Amino acid sequence: MTEQAAAVLAIANSLFGPQSEFSYTTDVNPYEGGEYRIYALLVEQGDRRVCFRIPKSPYNANTRFLVEQEIEFRRLIDAGPIKCFTRMIASDPTADNPLETCYLILEWAHGNKMLWFDYIPASERHRPLEWITARIDRKIARAQAGTYNGTLTSCQEQKELIAKYWIPELDASPHVFVHGDISGNNIIVNLDYDVQSVVDLGWAEYRPLQFAAEYPKFLTHEPTEDAEGAVTWRSADSAQMREDRAFYLSCIEARAEIQGGIVQGYYRILARPDEVARYWWYVSAGWLHAHRAMSACGWEPPVK
Repeated sequence: MTEQAAAVLAIANSLFGPQSEFSYTTDVNPYEGGEYRIYALLVEQGDRRVCFRIPKSPYNANTRFLVEQEIEFRRLIDAGPIKCFTRMIASDPTADNPLETCYLILEWAHGNKMLWFDYIPASERHRPLEWITARIDRKIARAQAGTYNGTLTSCQEQKELIAKYWIPELDASPHVFVHGDISGNNIIVNLDYDVQSVVDLGWAEYRPLQFAAEYPKFLTHEPTEDAEGAVTWRSADSAQMREDRAFYLSCIEARAEIQGGIVQGYYRILARPDEVARYWWYVSAGWLHAHRAMSACGWEPPVK
């Protein structure tokens, strides 16, 4: 048993009683994700299975921030409650414990990995205008301090576009919970392929509706570099891509006509003539690669 596994067992015994034991041989072979290590344990005399979720990166300010953020998300989810998410049992965002790092203890998601979002009212401090302005202002502050790899001028250009892309009438719309990493590995199903749980909130965030309504990733024109290292937007700008985007938009339009409400707002955003430029404008608020690509093309990507 590794030192980390021994520390996990010590915490489990202190919380659930002295007869906790590992299951699925995770004491020697814990499950490994991209950012987290998972231990499964039987506790309370074998009547309950729980999951220890521990960051793989060494404990530091960023690790603590990410875990504290997930703890906050899970408390909101549990208070909802929102179905299909495993309940948080305990957590510690500090390193003052036998593991010497932060961790979460969650209910175990029973089932198998799938082979192949949930609303809250927007608080005043998270209204869309404040949300996007704060993101860009943080970049400007970093550029002024010399700790951001984009230029100060390009950050200021991005901020000047807020008036163009902010939608005031959607400012009071609810926030949307975005998982951020929906894939087969993170969807647990039973033998009948009914969804049992959605796991791993490492990339999750709450976003204002007007900055969460977007096409699926495979229908976006992510910028790439050509053989000479120049940024190009046209690698995915094909006739098939345009046809698929039009079909997807028609499906959202049909649903919006029936349901109205938040779906109508979703359709309205996707149907904007400047949707591509607007999408990459707000994505670049948190992604340096997109920021550089947008700055290089004058914030007007040459695709439709």
